[in-house]
Amino acid sequence: MDNVYIMTVASKLYDPECDILDLKIRNLTYYNTAIHRAAFKLPGFLK
Repeated sequence: MDNVYIMTVASKLYDPECDILDLKIRNLTYYNTAIHRAAFKLPGFLK
């Protein structure tokens, strides 16, 4: 497993997957809710 980077996000107040609609990221060209949710998923070889 060379060149694997992992970022950790922690919050007791917000859930980044569920609070997506509150972020007002609608009507953007390259960033959408699917990309936002995918950013918090682990690849299969790390599970």
